[in-house]
Amino acid sequence: MKHGDAKLARTCREMTSDEKRHETAYTKIVGKLFEIDAEKTVLAFADMMSKKISMPIHLMHDGHDPNLFKHYSSVAMQIGVYIAMDYIDILKHLVHTWNVDKLSRLSSQ
Repeated sequence: MKHGDAKLARTCREMTSDEKRHETAYTKIVGKLFEIDAEKTVLAFADMMSKKISMPIHLMHDGHDPNLFKHYSSVAMQIGVYIAMDYIDILKHLVHTWNVDKLSRLSSQ
């Protein structure tokens, strides 16, 4: 908004609100799963973290550039919009929120 684009500012606000609702729902659902069955949930969490996590935006397509997401991702990282440290911060937040580091009585698996 400070650069004079009211439509872009509104779109960004809507996207931010949607992302916050998604994060809140995901955090609460998985938190409840940890309460119900910590063993299976920690295994699922570990499995998910061992794989490359991709957001739906990786399907972005403009009909011309088959590497559009790769190019977008590269630019986003170069200008600091979303970098690897952001991903690490998210993981730290989830581990702390779900108390993963305090789980006990889990199998060796």
